Amino acid sequence: MTRITMLLLSAAGLALSGCYTMPSDRAGDRPQPYVTQETARFELAMNPDEGGLAWSQMGAFSAFIDGYRSDGASRLAVTVPDRVADMDMADSAMSELFAYLDGRGIASHAVALGEYDAQGSPVAPIIVSYMVYAAHAPRECENLGWSNLAGEFDNRAYPRFGCATAANYAAMVGHAYDLVGPSSSAPADAGRNATIMDRWRAGQPTSSQRSEDESGAVSQVAE
Repeated sequence: MTRITMLLLSAAGLALSGCYTMPSDRAGDRPQPYVTQETARFELAMNPDEGGLAWSQMGAFSAFIDGYRSDGASRLAVTVPDRVADMDMADSAMSELFAYLDGRGIASHAVALGEYDAQGSPVAPIIVSYMVYAAHAPRECENLGWSNLAGEFDNRAYPRFGCATAANYAAMVGHAYDLVGPSSSAPADAGRNATIMDRWRAGQPTSSQRSEDESGAVSQVAE
């Protein structure tokens, strides 16, 4: 073997070794958003001048109930003050509250009722709360600096890899519990299934009938 051949083989070996990729120590272990269970809480004040609830806050309370109907993960809980200075006003406020909830489709038997000691306070509020799931950006992405990607000579994944995607998931998910487990499926439409089977047994088409507006035919105007 000539000296030139040996030099060429040595150079090829060095080139191949330079292309070798070190296995990533974080491969398959990308940052993921995490979910917590939190308490959404609203304090309904009572107004002596109105003899019950302070209706000036009902706009904000309506938005709170909208949040419960869309994201609530538990029964709605109503905690009423006990030993208030004006029990008649408290009873009137409770009647107004349950009438309002019933008008929003939340029956009184579906509400978890509790009490707390108001110790004679004249302005003790009614506390309405429910549990909700919240999605957050990954903990391991907090307080991380940016690394120089041009300086990653061992081809390992840099610490922030996947953090932006995981943070976007946490910000965009409609229901945070979907990150914990799949949502339940609606029951099958047994009536529709029976209709299709009856048509199939009779030798009739099982597809839905289309109207002329749904035919998809090309307009004849340009012809």
